[in-house]
Amino acid sequence: MSDAGFGEFVKNVINTIVYSETGKNISTIAHSELGGYVRFDLDTRKMHILPNADESFKVKGGTGSVVSSLSSELLPESFMLNTRLQVVRSTPQGFELTIATNTGQRKIQSRELVISVPPFQLKDIEFKIDAKGKASLRQITDMPFAQNTKLYLFFDKKIWNELGFSGAGWSDKGFLFFDSSQGQASKAGTLLVYYGQGVNGARSKSWLLQNALAELEVIFPGIRGGYRGHRMFQFSHSYSVQGQ
Repeated sequence: MSDAGFGEFVKNVINTIVYSETGKNISTIAHSELGGYVRFDLDTRKMHILPNADESFKVKGGTGSVVSSLSSELLPESFMLNTRLQVVRSTPQGFELTIATNTGQRKIQSRELVISVPPFQLKDIEFKIDAKGKASLRQITDMPFAQNTKLYLFFDKKIWNELGFSGAGWSDKGFLFFDSSQGQASKAGTLLVYYGQGVNGARSKSWLLQNALAELEVIFPGIRGGYRGHRMFQFSHSYSVQGQ
């Protein structure tokens, strides 16, 4: 491959990464924003993809242990597990939260409120808030979202490990993938294929599945013979749609 051809390949790979994460083309984002998705190490002449992504880290005991450790060691009275926020109501002093618990409902008074939930879950919360709060809420509900597809492929063995690879890869064909069964004792394995908006919106579910299997066969010869099924989740541009 010529230097020009390799440069075009790298550009396409980076564009796939950024598009899959943001729904934007690399030509439309700031250089400072690009640094969150790709980092170049000039000393070793290596390119690090998604250096700060959550998939880059593994938590001993599983990610659930982060919550359980915080709730038991730091401020146990400040963590309420196995509960669900139902209603947010404005009061003269701030907010009243109605929380569903295993034994019924609980009301909590708060001077200030920060809500950190996926936007599509906002539809499950009843908001009885003042005009200022409604304006803040609209900044979330009116936010445009990209479309993407997450395709979980199940195989009877982790052939990518047998071939000496980690199971993570970024392609210039409009998708990326990684081993979502990494660290599990089972011989069976799962690859998560992630399609960005450009490919996702233009192709059928059948095409997305067959294309992923065909492309992975080129990378990991023989993998298609171990295919045992899949699950596909397509996420809409609307915040109120969780998936299909």
